[in-house]
Parts: sequence; C-alpha cells; structure tokens
Amino acid sequence: MKRYLIFLSVVGALVMFVGCESTNMSSTNKDTTNKTQKDVAYATVSGTIHFVGLKPDAGEKGTLVISARKHGSDDLFEKIKLVTQPTLVDNATWKWNDAVEGETYDLQATLAIEGQQITKSDIATATAPATDIELPIRVTWSELPTTDREKSFKKIGGDIRISGYVPADATVTIYTAKARDNSELQPEEVDNPQFNAVVKNVAASTNKKWYWDEALGHIDYLVKSELYSKGILIGASDIVHASVPQEDVTMQIVSKAKAPIQKVVISGVTHLDGSYKKNSKIIVSIRENGKGGFAEIASFPAESSREWKYEKAKNGVEYDVRAALVQNDEEVARSSQKHIVAPTKDIKLKIDTGMSLKDPDQKPYLVECKKKDSKKYDAKITFPGIGDARSYWVKVGTSKHSGNRFNEAERPKSTGDDLTIKMRVDKDKDYYVEYAYSYCKDCETLDSFSDFSPHAKFSCPE
Repeated sequence: MKRYLIFLSVVGALVMFVGCESTNMSSTNKDTTNKTQKDVAYATVSGTIHFVGLKPDAGEKGTLVISARKHGSDDLFEKIKLVTQPTLVDNATWKWNDAVEGETYDLQATLAIEGQQITKSDIATATAPATDIELPIRVTWSELPTTDREKSFKKIGGDIRISGYVPADATVTIYTAKARDNSELQPEEVDNPQFNAVVKNVAASTNKKWYWDEALGHIDYLVKSELYSKGILIGASDIVHASVPQEDVTMQIVSKAKAPIQKVVISGVTHLDGSYKKNSKIIVSIRENGKGGFAEIASFPAESSREWKYEKAKNGVEYDVRAALVQNDEEVARSSQKHIVAPTKDIKLKIDTGMSLKDPDQKPYLVECKKKDSKKYDAKITFPGIGDARSYWVKVGTSKHSGNRFNEAERPKSTGDDLTIKMRVDKDKDYYVEYAYSYCKDCETLDSFSDFSPHAKFSCPE
C-alpha cells in the first residue's frame, strides 16, 4: 500500500491540509469554560486507531491528527495536543491529557499523506476521563487514482462468528450488493439494495474465515450473511460496508435455532468513561429477551474496565444485557442494552457518565403500504420524535432485533422531529422495526445512542 499512498500524495485531488484545522483544542477548552482556569480539572482521554481496508505501515510519510469538539455542538473540529502521538500502524495508541473532566466530546482522526488529507475516521463520543476509545479509519480504492488501482486486488473477506446454538448441518451464505451514495436518494428514502449470493453454503462454525475474490475496486459494497439449517433461515448478520481489498469484515450472526437446554456462559467487559464518586459501583443485569425485569448477575466497585461472567445462561436462549453505574443505591448512568443469544463472549457494555439516555417508550408504526407490483410494496414507516434527538438509529429486519434489511443512523429534518422512511418490502412478509436516539448529529456507532424502543411488527398489505 505504501506506493499507492505516496502516489496519491502527488497526483490526488487537492484538499484541505489537516494542519489548517484550528489550533489546540486544549487552549480552547480552558478559555470557553465558565470556571476560572485554576478551578478547571483536567483529565485524560485515550484510545487506538484502527485501520479498515488498506493498511499503511510505519514507514509511510504521513500523519494522524486527532481533533475534538464539544458534544452536541455544530462547532468545527479542532486539533488537540496529544502526549502520545499515533503512528501509521493498526491499533496505534493515542493519549490526550488536556480534556476537561466531566466534559463530553466528539472525537475524530484524520489521515494525511504528504500534507494532503486522505480520509477521516468515524466520530466517537466520550466523557473525560475515558479509555479504550477506538477511531476506525477506512482507506479504500476510492481514495486512490483510477490509474493506480490494480485489478488483481479483488478480495473481500473476514470472519464468520456465530453465537447461540449451531445445528450440525448448518451452513452460511454471504450476500453482497453495491451501496448507493446518500446523494442518490430522495428525501425520506432509504437504500433498498439488491443482494446476490457470492459465497454459498459454507459449513457453519462459531469462528470461520470467508473470502470473495470477484469484488471490483473503487466500489463500496454492502455485505450480509445468513445462517440456514435444512433450508430454513435460522439467523442473519447485520449489514456492513466493505471495499477492496478488505480482509477483516466480521459477520456476526445470532442463531435462533432451538437447542437442548444446558447451562452455558455469557461473558464480557464493562468500560466506564467520565467522572464518578469513589463509593460508586457497577451492576451488570440480564433478562430473557423481553420477559419481566432485569436480574443482577455481577456487582463490583466502579473502575474504567472490568471483566464479568454469567455461568447460568441457557443454551440458545435470547437475552438482554446491560450495565449501570450506581451511587448510593441510585442509578446515575447506564450502558446501551445488548440483545444476545447464549452462549456469547466479548460483550462490551460501555457506560458514559455524560451520555446516559432514557429508554424510548414509543413504538414505530406503519403509515401506508403502496403496491408496486404483484410481489412488492412500498412501505412508509414513522419513528416518533424524541425531545432534543438529532439522529435516530433505525433497524428493519425479518426477525426481531436483526436489522438485516436496514441498520443505520438517520437524521430527522429538524431536532426532535418524527422520522419517516420509505422502503420496498415483499408482499405478505413480516418485518420488525425498532429505533434508538442520540443527541449527536453525526455519530455513527451505537455507543452514542439510547437503548432501542419496543419493536413493532408489520407486513404489506396490512
């Protein structure tokens, strides 16, 4: 990749040099706070850079710049002064010591080669102090000149990871579709891509590699996977984006197959960002999906990172898991709720003391089904507005919580407005819809969103 990025620095389109981003955010924080400078308490925010797709090496003549702004504002991102500067290697670490304690920030990384901006990471949100903040950067063929894209690089691949019970005869099929640019969509319209099977009937296992070697360069693909047993769909992954050459695309599938009842393990880790009192504790709770209240399965003193384990889960059963920060027996912040099927490991429950959101209590609802042809309908679905919400995370799938038809953040026309989407659906097929909300306008990870609403079920015609 080295020669590609260096070549880009010479002939790529002229873009704004990242050094033109405003001066140190640390000084801005000190000037704009209502406290006097001596009263301000500073805290550390740290994390890693994760390269997705093309990966540069440490010898590249480039830089990574971390920028920040106060969360919820429309301010421009400003360069921050790092005490640990990330290098151009995957999972390189960075550290910022001048964050204001208790302040919530949006964070973003920018990659530049020879002074030219190549791409930016997704935005992460964190309340200081914070650790383990991951900033993923996607470098694809679209950033490279057409003359420098080699047709021999056609591979997309990664891991297949399955949670829940996997029957002995189960197989996995991988599907891809070309993603449309948002500018091609009409207002209130969501993408309804046409998927084609590219890897068929791979023997299912809980951790297996997959590859597709006929992908085209400079194209953004949507990728999903489905799990079958005896020809019946028993599980599906979320839809993810990928492009050539990318070999770290993880297909995370939840199996819905019924299993012989036996006790299995659910495990994970809690991450705590922001300030909290010394006598605080973290409580991890669980319930069978949608059944009754949550039961405590782990409790420990509050700290930035802590592993936990539940050894009494039932094999193949769906669960909801969450973690809460408790002070003097009162809940003050909570993680997003995770829907999982046992057994599952590596569940990440992130609590941010500056970003605790109440659960949405209203269900989305179907507005109309408009017949397109004998087999297809155009469905219009409304998601009720919530307070000062600036974006909604929408899931539409053929099973509860799957999001295998649509699984992305969407923005209402104005803060707190209802969001209405249109999508083409199959006649007489059941669909499940749910949504979460965030005060962040352009955050693209669920860590910045509330728990999901109760789901609604619909079919067309209704």
